Amino acid sequence: MRRRIAAKPATQMNTKELGQATKEFEREFVADSFGPPGPVEREQWRRAKQKRGRPRRGRGVKVISVSLEKGGQVPISV
Repeated sequence: MRRRIAAKPATQMNTKELGQATKEFEREFVADSFGPPGPVEREQWRRAKQKRGRPRRGRGVKVISVSLEKGGQVPISV
């Protein structure tokens, strides 16, 4: 088993070291080597695509609509 050397910043590498560090990014069409996602990956993708919403608590909510008259006083009817 190869022992991994601690990576140093790219700004401190010489040309040979930089070439070795970026060798994996030179392949084309890397996506063609992947297969369809498994059940775990599909679930992760589904959850990542979900829109955020109000957390569910209790028995849920009832949406009501309220209209207020423009102006200073609200008429009260008895």
